Amino acid sequence: MPNWNRKLTRDLKTREETILRTLDDVIRYATDVLPKYLQTQNQWNHAAILIDKAANGGDIEAATEAVDNALFLSARKYFKPVPPETRSKPMAIMRRR
Repeated sequence: MPNWNRKLTRDLKTREETILRTLDDVIRYATDVLPKYLQTQNQWNHAAILIDKAANGGDIEAATEAVDNALFLSARKYFKPVPPETRSKPMAIMRRR
């Protein structure tokens, strides 16, 4: 059974000043805040795969690094707040609970 409460190897700060500490925090950020066009970017798809693996006992360091990289690359593409009506539905791979 996946453990979405696993802690990242370090806290990650988003451009909105949100602190991500667990896999569940990352999932909530990616599905509730991140716009759909960024969710479908390669860096977030890669992070989603590693998050899923980490929740199932995989390498939490790799997942943390992938999320950190995705946050960095996304910050360069995403500078405006996203209106709630344009936010996407949860990414399927990140909602396997």
